[in-house]
Amino acid sequence: MAALGDGADWIWAGYAQHLPHRVEILDFYHVRERLAEVATAMFGNGAADRIAAKQWRESQEKELLEWRPRRALEELEGWGAQTAAAQRYERINCATLGISGSG
Repeated sequence: MAALGDGADWIWAGYAQHLPHRVEILDFYHVRERLAEVATAMFGNGAADRIAAKQWRESQEKELLEWRPRRALEELEGWGAQTAAAQRYERINCATLGISGSG
């Protein structure tokens, strides 16, 4: 059973209570938000920094959209930004599930 969510702890806790054998999936909209936060933390908030951050974020989004989450996850791992939900993208057959939002 797949459980799609926005990454909020209370959502995962609710799924855990009712779906003990679920696979948690962080929806793409919220993945993009998290990538933007990480990009700002990595590159800063100056004008040139924002350009570099945007380029990095867009490259990570492209990797995910092309079903290559391992590269994006390895990049995030270097910055300590992986979550258990994000790691599970690697184990999901995304070709059958597609990318979606949770809300």
